[in-house]
Amino acid sequence: MRRRFIQLVSGLLLCCTFVQMLHAQEQISEEEIKLQEAFLEASKERILGNFEKAASLFEAYIKEDRDNDVAVFELGKIYDELNQTEKAIQYFEKALKIDPGNEWYQKYLADVYQKMGLDKKAAEIYTNLVEKHPQNEYYYFKLAYFLVRANQIEEALGVYQKLEEKSGISEELIRRKHSLYVGMGDNKKAAQELQRLIDAYPEDVDYWYLLSSFYEQIGRRDKAMEVYEEILKIDPESPKAVMAMASNQAPKNDEVQYLRSLAPVFEQIDVDIDLKMARIIPLIQEVANTGNKVLADEILKLTSILENVHPNEAKAFSASGDVLLYTDRVAEAVKKYQKTLELDDTVYSVWEQLMYAFAELKKYNELAETSEEAIDYFPNKASAYYLNGRAHTALGNYSEAVGVLEQALLIAGNDGYIQFQVLGNLGKAYHELGDDTQSNQAYEKALQLNPKAPELLARYALSLSERGENLAKAKEMAENAVDILPTSPVTNYARAWLYYKEKNLAKAKEWLDKALVNKGNEDPEILEAYGDLLFQTQSIDQAIEYWTKALNMGSSSKLLKKKIEDRKLYE
Repeated sequence: MRRRFIQLVSGLLLCCTFVQMLHAQEQISEEEIKLQEAFLEASKERILGNFEKAASLFEAYIKEDRDNDVAVFELGKIYDELNQTEKAIQYFEKALKIDPGNEWYQKYLADVYQKMGLDKKAAEIYTNLVEKHPQNEYYYFKLAYFLVRANQIEEALGVYQKLEEKSGISEELIRRKHSLYVGMGDNKKAAQELQRLIDAYPEDVDYWYLLSSFYEQIGRRDKAMEVYEEILKIDPESPKAVMAMASNQAPKNDEVQYLRSLAPVFEQIDVDIDLKMARIIPLIQEVANTGNKVLADEILKLTSILENVHPNEAKAFSASGDVLLYTDRVAEAVKKYQKTLELDDTVYSVWEQLMYAFAELKKYNELAETSEEAIDYFPNKASAYYLNGRAHTALGNYSEAVGVLEQALLIAGNDGYIQFQVLGNLGKAYHELGDDTQSNQAYEKALQLNPKAPELLARYALSLSERGENLAKAKEMAENAVDILPTSPVTNYARAWLYYKEKNLAKAKEWLDKALVNKGNEDPEILEAYGDLLFQTQSIDQAIEYWTKALNMGSSSKLLKKKIEDRKLYE
């Protein structure tokens, strides 16, 4: 607004000065003075942004002064502002007829042609400008641009060639020609252009790298290796070339040997960490897919070097954390992720990996705390809310869990995976709060997303059996869960608990024993249930032992302490 006001004041001052000058010159008629005043009035309205009024005033002015190219051009600009592009073109073309050599009019018209998709006509304008002003490089680039838009690639290449003949080889010209040849699918000529740049500046290693990268992109690794060999002749310690050659010289499929060959380069502090990371990321992904611990250990040797050489780079610690997590060294992974977040807390995927690690370790207090921090940093990430709700469910804070899980559902949108996980936890939380209707609805919605999810079937069966509700359905779900995933402690536990409810203690013990073998001894809920079973078989001391294990493991059971203190079963 301030700028427009200044323009207006300046314009009006010019008007006053101009009118005074006209009056001072007796040879200018009254009619001509009025005409100039009309021009200035129209210009004032344009400056004020009153384009409709300005257009009307300029239209009236042009009727009186048809050959005033400035007025015609100004009217074209106004119609361009009003998005009446065809009218704008009409007046720009008319202004050019009056003053054919005006560069400004031509450039403005070309831009308006572009808006209308008239790229050939825009190219014609710049062809004329290049002919009239052969030393202006900008005009060559604009001509080539419009020719490319008009799909006249060969002609665009010809323009670049003419410019190169005038100004010599430059990186920008070579890159543009290279890109056009790539677009045409002519890889041979695309490579030749980069080679010409190398020939012109043979000591510039960056240009050699352009060529090697291009060969890598088109799958010509053999040609890329030839270029890397040439690079090493110029710069024997060039890290990217050293690593590329190490990759090529390692025996086929011998990834371990390849990784070992990278160690000297990884130890160089002046080599960019991103360059190093690029070499190991594909192999980290392979570890994620296969769990190959031998490969993981070799990667960890390199990430350890990165941690020492680049101690302030979060990427090194994050990479170590990923490799450890993918090979079930979860507690070690946690430490790496925590260090990563100390250095850089802006990457959500690191927070997420740390949260899932805490969940796997059943460190629910840490999970609750970390997920709350993550929500503060990333309030739109549904998985942070889900993991916070999961932590509170495990800790027995069911009302808090329900609130945050309902938020997670809202944020999850169409993310079916998160929806499924959230609904399963809601089913459990509502069950513990005694809201059986909401619990069943959550479980049923989750089953709609994944009807054969074994641990969900098991949890739903457990909730129904604990209530003594629809036991036939509960039994069917527990049996299906075991059939689908027989080695899960949760599915084993659900099957055992149905037998327990039927007073078939022998069968219940058989299935609880299976649950313990399948890592159920790490689950306080299963340990407490095993204590209940032992109590029923009069093994009181053993029952107390298992209840105590459950308590020490962080059980959220409200009756557990009372059971231990009173040496009595409460259900």
